[in-house]
Amino acid sequence: MPSSQERTQKAMAAVFEGVYAPGRREGEGEMAHDESVEYYTLLCDDPSHEVVLVDCGPRETDVILALRKLTGLSLWRCRELARQAPVTVLEGQPDYEARSAVSVLRNAGAGAEWRAEPEPGESTAPSS
Repeated sequence: MPSSQERTQKAMAAVFEGVYAPGRREGEGEMAHDESVEYYTLLCDDPSHEVVLVDCGPRETDVILALRKLTGLSLWRCRELARQAPVTVLEGQPDYEARSAVSVLRNAGAGAEWRAEPEPGESTAPSS
């Protein structure tokens, strides 16, 4: 009679090997030839977004302070970002955080927008 630890290890091994199914008995670990295994790829429902500073606007100092608040970068680096517009300032943000960041930048007088990040292999530039 196997110990409870051996049964637990055997059950865990069966789960990791993909041969476990509810209702099977301990001795029925092997799959029959007519059974099939289904694999699923989990997709993220909320793709990551990027925040783009489109235009600094007339209130450059307020935009620089807003950029510092959002990114945690130095004032010098935020000033450089503000002057390089259009530029992506945040990447990999959830939808809510990206919209909040755009709101902060717009309240500071900047032109900003959020975009869904392209999937790997997709191009944001128009193809000719």
